[in-house]
Amino acid sequence: STVVTLRYHVHMAGQVPGHDPLANEDSEARYFNYYRTNFTPRVFLDGTNVPGTEGGMVDAERVNQGLTTIITQLLEEKSDVSIDLTAIRQDDVVQISCEAILFPAPGRPGTGDFEDNVRLRLVLAESGVNFHAYNGIRHHDMVARKLLGGDNGVAPQGEKVEWRGSVDVEELRTELP
Repeated sequence: STVVTLRYHVHMAGQVPGHDPLANEDSEARYFNYYRTNFTPRVFLDGTNVPGTEGGMVDAERVNQGLTTIITQLLEEKSDVSIDLTAIRQDDVVQISCEAILFPAPGRPGTGDFEDNVRLRLVLAESGVNFHAYNGIRHHDMVARKLLGGDNGVAPQGEKVEWRGSVDVEELRTELP
């Protein structure tokens, strides 16, 4: 019932001035190793590249209309996964707990165990970043800053997959460019 938009900033050849100051190692690992692409901009829904979403600001209305149609269809699909996520910030530390459980579905063999290739991928994102990017965008929301559990994600253990930990925001600020 919810759409979460994340922006992975990456260093790309030909950018002015040649790099993206919002890029970081985690974003690049996700973009280049998981999505396996070298081109921006790209749009992925549920981890799959959406053809026809490339282009600049002049293409935004056309791309948005197409994405709205696809997302509306995806939101109508039922999920057999339940996710319990909490994130609490106290001072500069964010305590995070996430657990995903797969419920057995009729017609699907097994006891409710996740398939081996499923991964829980958690991203700590920053909203409200003001930066005049080379593409003309000045305000950036949901900029990926850290991948919790690494760029390969967290593997399931039977019928659930979980991650618990904390992030020191001040420490993260010193790690980021």
